[in-house]
Amino acid sequence: MPKPDYRRARLAELDAQTVSLLWVVSIEATRRPIFILMYTDSILSKTDQWWKLIWAASGLLLANCSFLLAILVRGNLRLLISIMLCGTIVSVASFLFACLAVKCPTCEAHWFWQAISRQKFNSWLLWLVKQPHCPNCHQKF
Repeated sequence: MPKPDYRRARLAELDAQTVSLLWVVSIEATRRPIFILMYTDSILSKTDQWWKLIWAASGLLLANCSFLLAILVRGNLRLLISIMLCGTIVSVASFLFACLAVKCPTCEAHWFWQAISRQKFNSWLLWLVKQPHCPNCHQKF
């Protein structure tokens, strides 16, 4: 008996008019595509700020790679500390960039900070990309 395809079922649930597929990335280790969705009615896509989240996520990924690299360099303590310090700085800078840069052009409310501080830990990203208007001033874009 074939296993049900949950990914297709989830995509079928999403309204086809409000979702646009940005890109599909294939990871060679799993050979499964990762779908990155952006809602076209979202304030992030309407104000062209989605790229700021992509940059912040890339910085966090780079920081995690530096931590993995630090595990490989166990013998040299100075190099280990330097790599860990650089990774920590990149991680904090990426987080601060997302908190300060993703904001309303009208009232300057920091949307990313509102999402991570006021929403549940497992739903803040979905809340952020599904917002049709500014949660603070209710301005539609």
